[in-house]
Amino acid sequence: MERVGSPGPGNDAPRPAPAGLERRLGGPESLAELRRWIRTHVIAVPDVLADAQLISTELASNAIEHAPGPRIVRLTATATEFTAEVDDAAPDSPLTLGVSRLGDHRGRGLLLVNALARWGVRRTATGKTVWAPPRPALTARYRLLSVPAACDRR
Repeated sequence: MERVGSPGPGNDAPRPAPAGLERRLGGPESLAELRRWIRTHVIAVPDVLADAQLISTELASNAIEHAPGPRIVRLTATATEFTAEVDDAAPDSPLTLGVSRLGDHRGRGLLLVNALARWGVRRTATGKTVWAPPRPALTARYRLLSVPAACDRR
C-alpha cells in the first residue's frame, strides 16, 4: 500500500495503489474483444461498466482508425476511480469533437466520450496517450479482477 497525501489528521490512512491492465489493440475486429475483456476484468455496477466499455472502445476506435500502431489500451482503477488510456504512434494527430476526416456521418465518438468523461492528451516524441476518467457524477466503486502481472499483453 502507498500513502497518499501528507501526514496529519485525515491524511495518514493508507490507500491501495491503483490496479492496472494493459492490452495491445489489433484492427477493428479487436473492439468486441476489448469490450469482453473489460467485462471480464472490471467489476462495477452495470451502468458504470457500460460507460467504461463505451469510453474505452471509443478511444480505441479512434486510435485504430486514425493512428498507426502499436496501439495499447490501459485501464487503471482504485476503489473509486477508473481511467481508460489508449496509446498510439501518431503524436501530431489532432483530436476534434464531432469532426471526422472520414465523412459527415462519423466523428461522434469523442462527443460521447466528452459527455461521459473528462479527457485529454499526453504527447510524446513517438506518439500520444489519450486518457479519460469518467466524470465524478458518473463514478461508482470500481475494482479490477486482475493485476498487472496477470494481464494479457498481446
